[in-house]
Amino acid sequence: MSEQTAETQVLIVDDDPIMGELLDALLTVEGYRVTRAISGEEALQVAREGNPKPSVILCDIQMPGMRGGELARALAAERANAVLPLNTVILAMSGSGPREHELQAFDGFLRKPFSVLDFTNAIEQARTRTARITEQPFADETSKGRPPLDETIFTQLKSKIGSDSLRQLYNMTLDDVRTRLDRITAAVERGDDATVRQEAHTIKGSCGMVGALELQALAAAAEGGSPVDTSALADFHSACKRLERMLNEKL
Repeated sequence: MSEQTAETQVLIVDDDPIMGELLDALLTVEGYRVTRAISGEEALQVAREGNPKPSVILCDIQMPGMRGGELARALAAERANAVLPLNTVILAMSGSGPREHELQAFDGFLRKPFSVLDFTNAIEQARTRTARITEQPFADETSKGRPPLDETIFTQLKSKIGSDSLRQLYNMTLDDVRTRLDRITAAVERGDDATVRQEAHTIKGSCGMVGALELQALAAAAEGGSPVDTSALADFHSACKRLERMLNEKL
């Protein structure tokens, strides 16, 4: 047992109790500390409230209720919001080949059956990729592949109105985005797609004007009909926080 293995808290998410028991036994023997959840909903609660927080989450893709891909997006949002440690690894597992879109929010994939060595290697590969990403500038920070801020627009605005007025402008824009996200949340709950698209359209326009590229892209997707669920709303709020962090460094 390595020291690193002994310090690794693994959350196994699988609705199949036999598979859960098997993985629990195999990983525990190797020195991993294991907790389990039988659904995406339970896993999200454990990830948010558990102590210690999981450092690796191993999730089955095909589950009833919240499927693996949706859970991974929600977990990635919690990681971006510092609810989970930034180095938390989210791994998918499946007995069949998943579709590409099902793996987008995961850090790696294991095809059943797999060995403990396969599991350990997947963790190391994911952490190596994450280390490279976090060393990159803001342009590579987001899962959407877009920087939070268009540097050219920012520089032009700053030269015209000055730092203080620009800060007020961005604060006003972010306040408006969050107000509209509240309206979108309420609209989603009542199934009002027209309001979702209209509010997203307005966010897209205002964010485009100030060069908030990530928020603009998210709003464009929502306006175009992409599903707006809990994880999509979390993406919006995470993008707001990333933009705020960047502005705090620049203004």
